[in-house]
Amino acid sequence: MITMAKFTDFPPEIRNSIYDLLIILDEPIPIASPRKKHVWKKQEHSNLVSLLRVNKQINQEAKTLFYARSTFIVGNGSWGSTSQANVQALKEFIRRVPKDCIALIHKIELDICLVPSYIRPSRVRKEDISQLEAVSRALTKHFQGLESVSAAMVNISTFRDTESREWLRYPIHGNVGVLAKPIRKILTLPALKQLYFKYESSPDIKTLVEAILEGKEEAKDKVKMVKQDGTVVPLLTVTR
Repeated sequence: MITMAKFTDFPPEIRNSIYDLLIILDEPIPIASPRKKHVWKKQEHSNLVSLLRVNKQINQEAKTLFYARSTFIVGNGSWGSTSQANVQALKEFIRRVPKDCIALIHKIELDICLVPSYIRPSRVRKEDISQLEAVSRALTKHFQGLESVSAAMVNISTFRDTESREWLRYPIHGNVGVLAKPIRKILTLPALKQLYFKYESSPDIKTLVEAILEGKEEAKDKVKMVKQDGTVVPLLTVTR
């Protein structure tokens, strides 16, 4: 008589490979406000939900791998937006997801959302800064396992009702440095190894990075500007 092996009898590396195929998405997951009662789109996470219901062992294994290997998007997008990562959604995420799972998250993409203008430079509003500060506080308080943060300046209006994220291709009006303070706090995360900025996401990205690094010589090894092709743009300016 042939005895069928149970899934839990397979070696851990095989189980992890299967979990990887079933529940890890190719694209980063935006922490956006829920559509109706669902935090994320049902079709994208039905495999995870099903696995969590099997038994305690598989629940723990699948949950651990999902949070440890997925990349999440946080940001200061429009409050309540179902497509933009926003503060309301981040607060709900922290309330609903167990602390030990949040601690497993290693990779985050940070959307620095600003309102574009096509006839004059884009502007930094007070609410943009305050919400960016709220995101920064949440990350430093709850996401203690973060190792990698990739930041980009994003057009807040273009993707209000869509899934696309368009970079802010126009200059910013006013002091770009006001955005540096909340982002600089992220550098205090104990496990952080790299804070990358997407070079093409704004004409002012270099100015922002210089402001973040001002007086932070020890952070130069962590902070990089990276092009779409993976090329690292050198920081030519000496921090003061």
